[in-house]
Amino acid sequence: MSLLDENVRNELKEIFKEFDKKVKIKLFLDESSCEMCNEAKSLYSELAEISDRLELEVIDGKNTEEAKKYNLMDMRPATIILDENGKDYGIRFYGIVSGYEFSSFLETLILVSTGKHQLKDSTVDFIKSIDKDVDFKVFVTPSCPYCPTAVYIGHAFAYLSNNRIKSNMIEVSEFPEIGEKYNVMGVPRTVINDKEFQEGAAPEEMIIDKVKKAIA
Repeated sequence: MSLLDENVRNELKEIFKEFDKKVKIKLFLDESSCEMCNEAKSLYSELAEISDRLELEVIDGKNTEEAKKYNLMDMRPATIILDENGKDYGIRFYGIVSGYEFSSFLETLILVSTGKHQLKDSTVDFIKSIDKDVDFKVFVTPSCPYCPTAVYIGHAFAYLSNNRIKSNMIEVSEFPEIGEKYNVMGVPRTVINDKEFQEGAAPEEMIIDKVKKAIA
C-alpha cells in the first residue's frame, strides 16, 4: 500500500523538478528490532520512484562499518542526506519523517540539492566564523507544527558550516530514553553541545547566542 497519494506525488514531482543536483538518501536500519524502519524504507523508496534526482541506499544493522564511518548514534532508523558527490554535511534524521517533519525532510533535500537557504546574511557570516565543533540535537514529534522551523535552522547551520556543525533531528516519541536523558518535556527542544538548551522555535539570533555560549 502506497504511503503517498496521487495528489502528494504530483506536488512532489513539481518540487523535485526544481532540484539542481542529485541528492543521496542513506538510510540505516535494524530490521530485527526497529519498529519504524520498514515504514521509513517504504517512504524513501516511493520518493526515489518519483524522481531520478533522488538516490536511495539502505544499510541494515547497527554496528556496520558504514554506520561507524558516519559516527551515528545507536538509534534506528537513521537517515543521512548527502550531495551527489557523497559529501556529508553533518545532517541526520533519527526516526520516521512523518507528519510535520516530512516538510523538514523536504526542506533539507531542497537545501542540499540547490544550496538555497533562508538564513540571514549576518547568520551566515557567524556560521562561517565558527572554529569549534558544534552539535545540535533537535527533539521533535510528528504532530508539532513548530518543530520544522527548529529542525531547519539546525540543518541549515550544519549545511553552511565548514564541517564544524552536526545537526540531529530526533523524533523523541520513538526514542524516549534519550528524551529523558535531555529532560525533554516539550518540543521542539534544541540541545547544543549537551549544555545549552533552547525551548520552542527560536529565531536565528537566539540560536546564535546559544551557540556562542556553548563554545565559549
